[in-house]
Amino acid sequence: MLAKTAIDGLAGGRHPDEAAQHAIKSLVDRVEGEAGCILVDRLGRVSWAYNSQHMAVAYMTPELSEPAIVLGKD
Repeated sequence: MLAKTAIDGLAGGRHPDEAAQHAIKSLVDRVEGEAGCILVDRLGRVSWAYNSQHMAVAYMTPELSEPAIVLGKD
């Protein structure tokens, strides 16, 4: 359900940041637990959200010469 909520959040051109945050908030409102999601919209914008202590993320775009690796979203 987290993935569907995140994808539905992209409707209407919302930025992936907003959609990912909304999906995690919806999860927390319904159940206890930890999760994360990584979203890439049709424009190639990358974002992620999580409610765990840590979540490693890696992605590659045509503009990058090597993968971007992120260990936290600060």
